[in-house]
Amino acid sequence: MSGEQHDPTDPARWIDPATAGPADREALRGAFRDDFYGDDFYEESRDDEFGLARTQRFRRYVVAVIVLLVLVVIGLIVLNGDDDSASTDDDIETPTPPVDTDDDSTDPVNDDPASDDDPSSDDPEPIEPEPEPEPPGTTGDPMLDEVLTALGVDPGDPRLRFLPDALADLLDSISANTPTFVSDDVDIAQLTEIVLRMSPAEVARVFNQSTVECGASEPFLVVCPDGVVDMPDGEVLALGMTLVAPAPDGNTEQSYIYSAVFDSDGDPANDWVFNPPFDFELFQAADRWYELSWSHTAQTWSISVSQVGTDQTIAPATSAVRAVVTGNHVIFLVPRSEVGEGAYRLTSFGHDGAFSESNRGADVSGADPTAPLTVPTAEPIDTEPR
Repeated sequence: MSGEQHDPTDPARWIDPATAGPADREALRGAFRDDFYGDDFYEESRDDEFGLARTQRFRRYVVAVIVLLVLVVIGLIVLNGDDDSASTDDDIETPTPPVDTDDDSTDPVNDDPASDDDPSSDDPEPIEPEPEPEPPGTTGDPMLDEVLTALGVDPGDPRLRFLPDALADLLDSISANTPTFVSDDVDIAQLTEIVLRMSPAEVARVFNQSTVECGASEPFLVVCPDGVVDMPDGEVLALGMTLVAPAPDGNTEQSYIYSAVFDSDGDPANDWVFNPPFDFELFQAADRWYELSWSHTAQTWSISVSQVGTDQTIAPATSAVRAVVTGNHVIFLVPRSEVGEGAYRLTSFGHDGAFSESNRGADVSGADPTAPLTVPTAEPIDTEPR
């Protein structure tokens, strides 16, 4: 303790309890406190109270500073995280959220009635691969398939018309005669009837940029008339005959004429009338003739086009016709614009070069040359590259 020490033996500090009053007893208690604690006790107590208050304030200041520092640090972390995410947004691919394949109807927690009614909330249907195009069909004859493909037609198209013709039914231009030249390369076994519908681009592609060009010899022969004109766009009749035997390319003994004849205007006034006794004249009732000829003497193919007048005169005509020869097939490609409705007859004729009655034979589409011409009924086919 600090300060003055009281002497307990001092007589002045003794009080008779018998005569002592309240003041004396209080003085005695104060003296006792002074003796026991000393004068510095009270000063130190007051100092401790002020120290405690200062300590508590200091602690509050420290806590506040710490909290402030923590908040500052958290703010810096958040700001730095935003900057990093912004700088990497372009480089990081946002993952696709997983598709919920659970059936919400069995999950009472995740069941969302609105999503059940919303088609957009349904699982996307799997994308099915596009079906591969079907391979082209076939006529069963590779040579004919090749021609049809070059023309831009699927050989398996159901709109192609194939009409059987009677076999071994050759005839002479005089009905009373028996044909004197009988050969399978004259006998017609089947007729082909196709109506092509061609755009200008397709006409250019087929007849000017493919194998169906005038003078072509591979993979098949294409014969055109002298002075042939450009094939027009629109409908083109492809009329063919399939012979029992291949066409006589290179025959050195017989000449042949394969023809497609038409009533080009529907007017009987200019249709060809036979001259007796040729009642089986092959071209009767037709006014426009396309004749593909093989000359065994010249060893060449040629094609001529003729128009009959009302006075029965026969004059050459300009045409865009093409004729294709391949294997057993002879096919005429005739613009519809040249033959109108296009009622036709196909004919074949073999002879010795002089049309001798002793060496000739013929066949026609239909029963005989007196039967009505055939009106084409095939449905048009739009051609396209194949």
